[in-house]
Amino acid sequence: MNNQSFGPNGSVYPPFNQPPQGYTQPQIYNSSPQQGYTAGTNPQDYFLPPEPAMYAPPQQRQYSYTPSPEEILVRQKHNEEHIVRKLGNRAGWAAFTVHMAMYIIVIFLTIALLPSQDSPQYENIASLVNSIGAMIAMFISGFMLLGLTHTKLKNVMTFKRTKSLKRCTAAFFVGLGAIPVCNLLAQLVANNLSLIGIENKSYETSGFSTEIDLFYIVVQILCTAIVPAISEEFFFRGALLGSLKPYGQGFAIVMSSVIFGLIHGNLGQIPFAIAGGMFFAFLTIYTGSLIPSMILHCINNLLSVVQSILVQVVDENIVYAVMIAYYVLFSILAIVAFAMLSKRDKDFMHFERPESKISDSQKSLAFISSPGMIVFIVIMALETVFAYYSFG
Repeated sequence: MNNQSFGPNGSVYPPFNQPPQGYTQPQIYNSSPQQGYTAGTNPQDYFLPPEPAMYAPPQQRQYSYTPSPEEILVRQKHNEEHIVRKLGNRAGWAAFTVHMAMYIIVIFLTIALLPSQDSPQYENIASLVNSIGAMIAMFISGFMLLGLTHTKLKNVMTFKRTKSLKRCTAAFFVGLGAIPVCNLLAQLVANNLSLIGIENKSYETSGFSTEIDLFYIVVQILCTAIVPAISEEFFFRGALLGSLKPYGQGFAIVMSSVIFGLIHGNLGQIPFAIAGGMFFAFLTIYTGSLIPSMILHCINNLLSVVQSILVQVVDENIVYAVMIAYYVLFSILAIVAFAMLSKRDKDFMHFERPESKISDSQKSLAFISSPGMIVFIVIMALETVFAYYSFG
């Protein structure tokens, strides 16, 4: 027997378990009415092959959609804002880490190193402890930010100038004259805070309880001028500015300076720190090196130390006369240097801005509205208020 069967009108069915030519075997499911049948036992169990792809059921069809130029632009803007907000989140948490790590490290160092308050060197050692704590916190947070933003250390710790020595020197004198001007403007703002109902207060301690000797002078110069110039420039004009520069130099200067100002935590320093931070950042970008901003930062803080010491040992009017002469002299030099650079260097005030679909103001809003920045701003606002009511 050849295992063939005959259908209607004498047609011949193929052997069992072999579908007719052009037909496919049906899929037998346990839940189907044909449960228990085996393929090929019933000729009626063979079905026509599936329809070609062009006649596939709707759920199997593939559709292509081409967005309009307006939709593409909206997506690009949304993507850029998301990236900048993510960057702001990381920068905010890094700045918050600086602030909190500083307190934690200082507490441990105080327990380990600080002598009793009866010691004649108590205030000197306390200054050293605070300075060391701040320096460690800055470096820890700086490296953390570099890691979070995937920024290489060699790209931010730059010490090789990109401009000629003459132009770098001229730019340095611009900063040297601009810093006192910023100081005067900040003082002017502070003196007029009463116009908006805020009393102007002094945030300086009244007098010195320790003897002004050589050790005291060395400690003050080290803790106020040298260490902050190195550690703060590493974090703010190195790690922070370096991680923001790819999104626009102007944007990086402003945002890094705002964070630099806020972290000072008192109304007496915030305005000057923001303005001064802009000149430090500008000098770093223009010269391509951290050294000029470190030197300028050190000189600015050193002048404050010298002034506070001279007031205790020299007639106060003489000290103020010397400081005014300094302000006038270097302000004139700054104007001359600025005019020279503006005339000879067409890129002097030109800030690189990468191709972007959003403006710097939109970037700044996205940056500040990130969770990390919001937490940092709230914490610093609370500390600023606390400092305001703590000083008489």
